[in-house]
Amino acid sequence: MWPPTRWASWNRPTRSGSRNTLPVVSRAPWGCPTSPPSPGRCPSSPVPARSTPAPVRKLLERLTGAVVAQRRRARRRRSVLVAVAASLIVALPTAVLTVRGAAEPAPPRVVASDPTTGVTASVALEDHGWGTAVAMRLTGLAGPRTCRLVAIGKDGVEHPVLSWWVPEGGYGVREGPGREGPLDLEASTGLHTAEIGRWEVRAESGERLLSIGG
Repeated sequence: MWPPTRWASWNRPTRSGSRNTLPVVSRAPWGCPTSPPSPGRCPSSPVPARSTPAPVRKLLERLTGAVVAQRRRARRRRSVLVAVAASLIVALPTAVLTVRGAAEPAPPRVVASDPTTGVTASVALEDHGWGTAVAMRLTGLAGPRTCRLVAIGKDGVEHPVLSWWVPEGGYGVREGPGREGPLDLEASTGLHTAEIGRWEVRAESGERLLSIGG
């Protein structure tokens, strides 16, 4: 490999006998230009900066946005699940308190019957903050017909509570074809127990089949 040399002058004779000075450049190191600006060195060529093509840049932006949106949705789902779990934890004691335990005494039951219609009822009342819950078992109720349960306040105002259909065999009737067992009803009214004067079981025609209380 030829070593680098400086710019040199080489005198050669011409036909006229004069010498002509010609600049001669010696061989430069491998990879350097033939006319280096400084002896023995290669100029450092600047490396062009790489630029991301526009389609690739847009794709990266979309992917980044999708990842960010997915993470936000995951955070929102976690927040919703935490809120639901917290609400269930808060509501659970209330639900337990409103359910009657096995050791709790049942509300007292009142038994009434009508010798004319043959209908007998066993009634249990339970007072709540919103009104009264009633559980009733009826026997001797012949059919077919529609019956109603009415709560009558002490002020005389009637409050319809429930209506139902009695099949041809009736409920709790001792004799007759297609007879059914006793009928158990559960209903409620906005009246408190202290505000109720009596309960009545009526036929759709208005006939009173049984009066309870009062």
